[in-house]
Amino acid sequence: MPKQKWEKGALGGAALLAGAALLSKLIGTLQKIPLQNIAGDRVFGIYNAVYPFYQLMLVLATAGLPVAVAIRTASLLEEGDKQGARRAGAAGVLLLSVLGAAGFAMLWTGASAFADLIGDSSAAASIRAVAAALWVVPAMAALRGYTQGMGDMRPTAWSQLIEQLVRVAAMLLLLNLGWSAGWDDSSLAAGAMSGSFFGGVAGLLLMIRMAAGRRDQADLAGVAGRRDQADLAGAVGRKDQADLAGAAEGRVPLVGRLAAMGTEIRRLAVLALPVALGAIVAPVLGAVDAFTVPRLLAAAGSSPAEAMSGFGLYSRGQPLVQLVSMVAGAAAGALVPALVRQRRSRPEAAAAQARLAMRAAWLIGLASAA
Repeated sequence: MPKQKWEKGALGGAALLAGAALLSKLIGTLQKIPLQNIAGDRVFGIYNAVYPFYQLMLVLATAGLPVAVAIRTASLLEEGDKQGARRAGAAGVLLLSVLGAAGFAMLWTGASAFADLIGDSSAAASIRAVAAALWVVPAMAALRGYTQGMGDMRPTAWSQLIEQLVRVAAMLLLLNLGWSAGWDDSSLAAGAMSGSFFGGVAGLLLMIRMAAGRRDQADLAGVAGRRDQADLAGAVGRKDQADLAGAAEGRVPLVGRLAAMGTEIRRLAVLALPVALGAIVAPVLGAVDAFTVPRLLAAAGSSPAEAMSGFGLYSRGQPLVQLVSMVAGAAAGALVPALVRQRRSRPEAAAAQARLAMRAAWLIGLASAA
């Protein structure tokens, strides 16, 4: 791939994902204004105390696997193994769906215990409401990694925006309905948290549609090749023709397919581990705040409602702190698979681009901290 074309594609994809992340974060930040104005400080505090648990469980469930799926997909496509790339995507969806279901079970069954740790038992309903999102969001993340590995950043960008818009719209609708119906603070907070599930469903449906569209395009592109293969098969004996047709259609015994899927899952897990160790830091810090700040305020003499209101005020600045890391992570989602593809044909150029990306990340981080 020519250097200028590669740089344009990689940097363009990074800019697209960074822009989508910025717009998504802006929507998420603006939604907190009506959340606090409609529901009040206590509901806002419950929301900000519960959300880190969801983020932590989501990170534990995904654990860097979307990036691993992107790396494996890009690498296999670079080798010309389209079937292997599809298997990597399917393995990612399967593994993340199972981990998401486990995360849902943990949050749902442990909601009361987590709420007690926060210091407000009324937060249990919100924890259960947001737990439902773990049924859909991890699978959506795997599909994002798959399309990023194919070099197409548009599905990820669009799904981020649609997910956030639907989440905010559902949250505001439920808040207004609950306020009109006279719901208590616990129910209002649960209604706000359930927006994550509706947003995840919308994003997942869009990703399924766009990923299927990419696969259909690839299948159409291979029609001519398959016709040539069929013509070649006509020149050999009947048995050889049947064997060749079976191989072309990917007729692999079930045991072989399961073994290949298991191998792919292990490879994804190995790739995901370093990313997971870095990604878990921010959610852990948020969970520590949720555990400690309300309880410290209660120990200082505040009632549970006052402590949660105080935590809501404390949490107002968190979106600004998270903005830089979110944009950097979005840009990395585009650069990593591009670097994987470039590494085979131009290893020196890939190393130079990686160093440039690291310097840019450091400069942005230092400027933001100042």
